[in-house]
Amino acid sequence: MPATFDKILGKPLLHSHKATDITDLSATVSDSVLQVIGNQTLTASSPNVILANATSGPITIILPAVATVTDKVFKIKKTDSSKNAVTVDGNGAETIDGSTVMVISFAQTTMEIESDGSAWYII
Repeated sequence: MPATFDKILGKPLLHSHKATDITDLSATVSDSVLQVIGNQTLTASSPNVILANATSGPITIILPAVATVTDKVFKIKKTDSSKNAVTVDGNGAETIDGSTVMVISFAQTTMEIESDGSAWYII
């Protein structure tokens, strides 16, 4: 019997089950995308993927109130290589892992955050 390889690790599996392609696991997940080039205030109905291009200047993304988006996940990515920062700001005094703002400074960096109804957490 030929060896079955794990498609992610590239190693032979130690059992006779077929390897599962990771894309099979997320086939039903559909992310909506919002591309921004300036400041943006998010709402409960905002897309969950935010692509921020700060080429023209720093960007601030203000999160919705945590109580309005329990279990909502936002994925925010800085897509450009400029020195301009993308600042993610909690709504009012609300925090992200204990801080009212988080800054994405480096190109192609993603921050994934989730609301538990009382605060935002980086996951």
